[in-house]
Amino acid sequence: MCALCFWADNGIDTGDICEQEIIKIDYSLRPREFYERHILPSMTRTLERALINISSGVVRRVSQVQEYATYDLKI
Repeated sequence: MCALCFWADNGIDTGDICEQEIIKIDYSLRPREFYERHILPSMTRTLERALINISSGVVRRVSQVQEYATYDLKI
């Protein structure tokens, strides 16, 4: 699983990645507990890194690999 910040485009969740962080799923936790313990802190860290980099003039734009994207264009 991964938390990420991305650049918005005309698609849904298809823009270039600005920051991301890989998160190991802890199956021993209930979903809400996992979200609060791991996802929210990770999202905060990735957003903070993105804002620090952008304010320093470092703009990351990494294309998403469509095979691993979470959005299904067939829907």
